[in-house]
Amino acid sequence: MSLCPARGCLHVLGSFVCHVDGCEVRLPEHPRRLVVRLAVGEHRMARRLAAACLWPDTDHAARRLRYVLWQLRRLTGEQIIQAGHDAVMLADGVHVDLDEAERLVHRPLSTDTDWSLLACPLLPESDDDEVRAARQRWDRLRLLALERLAHTKLAEGDISGAIDVAGHALGIDPLNEGPHRLLAEANLARHDMATARRVYDDYRADLDHNLGVEPSMEFRRLLRR
Repeated sequence: MSLCPARGCLHVLGSFVCHVDGCEVRLPEHPRRLVVRLAVGEHRMARRLAAACLWPDTDHAARRLRYVLWQLRRLTGEQIIQAGHDAVMLADGVHVDLDEAERLVHRPLSTDTDWSLLACPLLPESDDDEVRAARQRWDRLRLLALERLAHTKLAEGDISGAIDVAGHALGIDPLNEGPHRLLAEANLARHDMATARRVYDDYRADLDHNLGVEPSMEFRRLLRR
């Protein structure tokens, strides 16, 4: 995990970790859920909505939210969360690794790019609906970024790097053709026809079993060449 550049730091890629002034702070369940919602969303929520998200079936949600905010102030000062009369929000200057990663996917990627954040899923053990939606969006973004990076590495002759990146992309969505085609192309570039063919055949079998369709004509033409 990289050194956090800010006094307050939230890691949501992989496991959830909260740092304040360089020290890890373990949050109870409901304070953690509120912080996670803010970290993976717009970083600001109306108090009414925050209370309803945490306790959808109770008449005392607003009072419980006040207690959660008190817990957060006690544990983190105001380095992570700030609360106004109408809204709760991440404190100014809080570093969220997901924000850093999303900036990375929109930048040009070169062969020396540190792409370790792109290999990390978003809170994979969480079953929160908002986290699931954010995870699906993050997976789409990082899959496309990893494909671009693998193409770049392959074009510049870094075959092993292209294989490594394509392998991580493949793990995000095993039925997406792009990573499989890149993996086959990289193996063809090192004259390993057997492995390239095995990549194609395994993908074709999975695709037929799960969706009842064939790989694209472009993928088939790649193997014929």
